[in-house]
Amino acid sequence: MTGYVSNSSWTRPSYTTILTGQPKRVHGVELNGHKLSDDVETLAERFAEAGYRTASFVGNPLVGADVGYSQGFEVYVDTKTMGRMFPSDEALVDRAIRWLAREDPRPFFLVVFLTAPHAPYRPHLGYRRFLEEVPGGRIIERPRREYRQPLPAPDRDRIVAAYDGEVAFADAQVGRLIDFLAAEGALPRTTVLVTADHGEAFGEHNCYTHTYHMWEPVLLVPFVLVAPEIGSKNVRDDRPYTHIDIAPTLLDLAGVDYSGDELPGISIARVLRGTAEVDRERLVFSQYDAHGVRREAVRKGRWKLVHHHAVPKSAASRLNDLSQGSAPSRPRDLPSLAWDGERYELYDLVADPEERRNVYDENSGSSTLRDLRRGMESSLRGTTVSGPLSEETMRVLTAMGYMRSPTDAEEPANRRR
Repeated sequence: MTGYVSNSSWTRPSYTTILTGQPKRVHGVELNGHKLSDDVETLAERFAEAGYRTASFVGNPLVGADVGYSQGFEVYVDTKTMGRMFPSDEALVDRAIRWLAREDPRPFFLVVFLTAPHAPYRPHLGYRRFLEEVPGGRIIERPRREYRQPLPAPDRDRIVAAYDGEVAFADAQVGRLIDFLAAEGALPRTTVLVTADHGEAFGEHNCYTHTYHMWEPVLLVPFVLVAPEIGSKNVRDDRPYTHIDIAPTLLDLAGVDYSGDELPGISIARVLRGTAEVDRERLVFSQYDAHGVRREAVRKGRWKLVHHHAVPKSAASRLNDLSQGSAPSRPRDLPSLAWDGERYELYDLVADPEERRNVYDENSGSSTLRDLRRGMESSLRGTTVSGPLSEETMRVLTAMGYMRSPTDAEEPANRRR
């Protein structure tokens, strides 16, 4: 899919939507102390009720069993189970393959959450060929969220090359799973879906990584679906899909009943079969709310509206964490946050795919903008604002590069996976 959009710009709310098929206003999970509620049914629970064996192998410590993500899984291997905050993708796939190899006549539902493509950018030793092709420049493993001026081109190229190495390593692990299913003769009757919880910025608008950014490189994510029920055609689909569509798609492909009233998404499988349609003017939502920063994006066709909420003064002490080591209480180090009050931005993604020209004011009276504003307000109804973080969550966020001590340097480290 080429028009596929994440419902959030970072892991926890995005993955919750993938796992439940529900938008944030229903599941309520963001950067807070809330666990995934038992009242929100997961895909694993639905498949278990239908007679499937279920397992998940997760390398991201933000979505462990301790905060409710093991609901419905017979086997849930997370970072605490593995005894490492960042188990390698290779180790996760090893465990997944051993689980698949068990004798069990039931069909299976398997989730593998790989984390190699993520800051800090430290490609596996066997996957550094992209770095070797880029002479000069620093490898900045943890670039700041924003810079006032562009990084030197060699530095940016090295960051991209390091990330490419991480992607190549993760891709190889997906390949190992596919090869195992093929060798076992199971691939022709298995649905395989590959996606991501968020994208990554590499210098667009002088921004890097993800978290609070609402730019296209952060929200557009891959979506690859292979399923015997939809045939072997290679289809590149640019229609508007998003993470709430995963649950109905997989349930539909498995023949597991569900109600459209309980799952708001669209079955992509039905669209590909030609038995359902998706409106190209469909509203698609993305949200972020953490550290006192709240942003939403909604798109309709070629148009994308972004809402930046006012950053309260009480959040100033958090800006140090967001700026990745700059002095605290200095919003000028975060250009997109150095604004008084709220603001809106509107972009024409066809005429301006790099989102360089904000055309909000000149479209202030248009029906399209009214529709986008109404849709955004509706999507937020019932959404709670994130609260204080637990010490455990703070520790995990710091280790993952989401937050950082002011003493941390912006220089490459010697550690390698």
